[in-house]
Order: sequence, then structure tokens, then C-alpha cells
Amino acid sequence: MKTEDKVRLFNAVTAYDKAQKKKKRPGYNGYALGLYAKGLKNIVRHCDAGHPLRDAIITEFNGRLADRLLKAVGLEPLTNIEARYGGSFLPPLPDEEEAD
Repeated sequence: MKTEDKVRLFNAVTAYDKAQKKKKRPGYNGYALGLYAKGLKNIVRHCDAGHPLRDAIITEFNGRLADRLLKAVGLEPLTNIEARYGGSFLPPLPDEEEAD
């Protein structure tokens, strides 16, 4: 996975989190950015395991955030089938302790 793609994904996630925070909805999760960062880390791990970037994004994220991440790296948005059924079913990643 290219470094520029990692930066684009991180920038898209932080922009999405800022937009959600500005809406001041009662359901905003102040810990969401940390959860998004973990998802980004898993995307990198999937790509390092040889999986396509699109499949890694769809496995870790869904909905509008997945569309924003796909757009950030120049990929097509989710199809209706991917949005409804998850689209990609990559194998689970091993625990980080096992990977090290």
C-alpha cells in the first residue's frame, strides 16, 4: 500500500469525524476517531497480506464513510449490492500479538 494512499485515507477519516462532530448530534461518539484509526490499521494489514485495497476498505468500513474512503483513493463508490450485503468477505486478521 502506497504511503500517499495511507495519508489520503487518514485525511478522509479525520474530515469525516470533524463533520460528524460539528453536527452536534446526541449520538456522536467522542471515541470514534480512535475506532477509525484501528480500521485504517486493519486496512494496511489486509493490503500487506495481499488483498486489494477496495476489498480491505469495504471489509473495515461501510456506508458514507466507506464511500468517502474509496473516493479519497480514486476508487468507485460502493455498489448497491456491496452497500446492502457488505460486498467483501476477507478472512479475519490474526491478533496483533500473533502477527508480531
